[in-house]
Amino acid sequence: TARKKRRRRETPHNEDKTLTKKEMIDAILETFPKDRPQPTRIEVEMMFESFCDVAAAELIGGGEIYLQKLGKLKVRETSARKGHNPQTGEEMDIPAGKKVVFVPGKDFKEAMKADIDEQSQE
Repeated sequence: TARKKRRRRETPHNEDKTLTKKEMIDAILETFPKDRPQPTRIEVEMMFESFCDVAAAELIGGGEIYLQKLGKLKVRETSARKGHNPQTGEEMDIPAGKKVVFVPGKDFKEAMKADIDEQSQE
């Protein structure tokens, strides 16, 4: 069966452009296909929490997460380096560590570029 293309919609973000958990759940509920049985808010919240738990466990374990149409989350090692305390200006050693990085996928990059091109034409 052919999948229906979801309509592009206005972003549900608040004024500071940070999407909260509540706003994400509202957006999922809003974009859920109307011709399918509708999940409850609690069901969507439980699925979202489960996704976060699985994603965190995978990243902590050294894995990567590929999200189709979006990109990839992965852990990157950081090397030890020198830094400065911003309050005192004192030099300090920053130890090696790990950080989570997002690598955008091709479709997402193209959508972002199209959005930037669209905004620059206005």
